[in-house]
Amino acid sequence: MRVIKRRWPLGLLAVGALVAQVATAGCTEANVTTHEPGVVRQEKCISCHETERKSAANPPHESLPTTCQDCHSERQWVPADLAFGHPWSLEGAHAQALCASCHLGEPPVYEGTPRVCVGCHQSDYDVSPAPGHDAFPTTCQDCHSTGRWVPALSTLDHRWPLEGAHAQASCLGCHVGEPPVYQGTPTDCVGCHQADYDNSSFPGHEAFATTCADCHTNDKWVPAQFDHSWPLEGAHGLATCSSCHAGDPPVYQGTSTLCVDCHQSDYDNSPFPGHSQFAMTCEGCHTTAAWTPATGGNHPENAFPIESGAHSKYRNDCVSCHDSTLGSPVGGADTDCVGCHDGDHSRAKMDAKHSEERDYPTGAAPPNFCLDCHADGRD
Repeated sequence: MRVIKRRWPLGLLAVGALVAQVATAGCTEANVTTHEPGVVRQEKCISCHETERKSAANPPHESLPTTCQDCHSERQWVPADLAFGHPWSLEGAHAQALCASCHLGEPPVYEGTPRVCVGCHQSDYDVSPAPGHDAFPTTCQDCHSTGRWVPALSTLDHRWPLEGAHAQASCLGCHVGEPPVYQGTPTDCVGCHQADYDNSSFPGHEAFATTCADCHTNDKWVPAQFDHSWPLEGAHGLATCSSCHAGDPPVYQGTSTLCVDCHQSDYDNSPFPGHSQFAMTCEGCHTTAAWTPATGGNHPENAFPIESGAHSKYRNDCVSCHDSTLGSPVGGADTDCVGCHDGDHSRAKMDAKHSEERDYPTGAAPPNFCLDCHADGRD
């Protein structure tokens, strides 16, 4: 192999590459020695690298000029971008794009190609329906990234976080108008949810503050989740707000949590038994599971035991004894055996039957005197 005296400088790597080319690719003295000192002419690179140019797939080189040195260096042929002086970094999806995607024309234009996003993405801007971009500036990078063009929200610096249901909402759900308004759109809930506030009937919101976040969350608008002052359990969990928060408009702040303040009418009008002599601690006999029937409470065992004996089966069924139709007093302090047992056990019959009993009272007798002998309700 003959060493060729070159007229343009070679680095060490280039010398090795050149020797290999001369040996294997068949470079001739004619196409090597005609370079002027310090000058690499475009027709000379391609004379050795035509095969590489034709086979290049990323990007295809058919539309590129044959001035290989514009993108390639003497030190290494691949990758080209080590020497390729692109005016801005090709990152994300741009790194995978074909040169011809941005460098258009026949032949393609490279010098002077616009560097601003809209220079390539004007059509995306013009035809975008969700949302329409007419009111947007053309600084695409404000909302889009080079990682991916869609969805834009991946990099959108929204003024407040789009979380929960808001993350799934369309831009036009909040940014209304024709064209849509973006600058100055309110960020307080009622700015978008005024209609929900105005039209709510369960409960009506007239007396509520417009700080929707006090009861509603980003995850879902209905049902509202709020910190009630005491747990809404059992039947209370199904009650309407207005059933406790009365008035026109309804009163919420300062509503009492005492049972009787909602159930006063139940207390006043109860006939079985009448409650006039009962304490107003409703929870002593009633539960939140169901107001009726009452499940008992602390029965006055010293006056009339129902926890044992024949009457124990009625201990959770007040009306079995406290029933005015049976002749029983409906108050809680004057129950009398003969009030319920007024058939075969009427006083007239009992007096005659017990005439020979030494301690049996005649005439007036205290309530429940029968228990003095029949403590368990049996003979």
